[in-house]
Amino acid sequence: MKATWGQISDYVRGIASGEDRLAVEQDPEASERIFLLRQVLAAAADPAPEFFVNRAKALLPVLPTTYPRWIGRLVFSGQGGMPGFRHGGSAARDLRFEFDDAEVELRLEPIPNTTRLSVVGLFTGPASGSISVKAGASEAFCDEIGEFMLEIARDEPQLTFEAAGLRGIYQVNLQ
Repeated sequence: MKATWGQISDYVRGIASGEDRLAVEQDPEASERIFLLRQVLAAAADPAPEFFVNRAKALLPVLPTTYPRWIGRLVFSGQGGMPGFRHGGSAARDLRFEFDDAEVELRLEPIPNTTRLSVVGLFTGPASGSISVKAGASEAFCDEIGEFMLEIARDEPQLTFEAAGLRGIYQVNLQ
């Protein structure tokens, strides 16, 4: 059995369980990693001088610890008829949300024989860089023009949009 990095690091620090110790000792590649980690651990015995620590802290940008949360206003909700999206006899829902400086267009379509939804959407707003779209444990990233695709649970109540260039966390309520 191949030992994981977590098992190897616990072994080096002396906190591995009996099962983890056995897995590490039986892995031939782990002995080299153990040797290297022990060297790193021994070399890091002396803390960095305070001058270097203070200099590093001064170079780091001061980022806000909390961001405002912006809730989208639902301006359109329909069954397959939104311009730009295919439609027909499907059970898909089209939603459009607006914020003061952003918009989100969504198409929610049930995935057959599952309890999940396919979410395809477009986020347009004041962001630079990649925007992450989160819903529960699911996460996706918008492409360069703001399009994204995600699978979520049918009972998921909301989507959030986050990025360094956004002035907060944008949230839309799906239910």
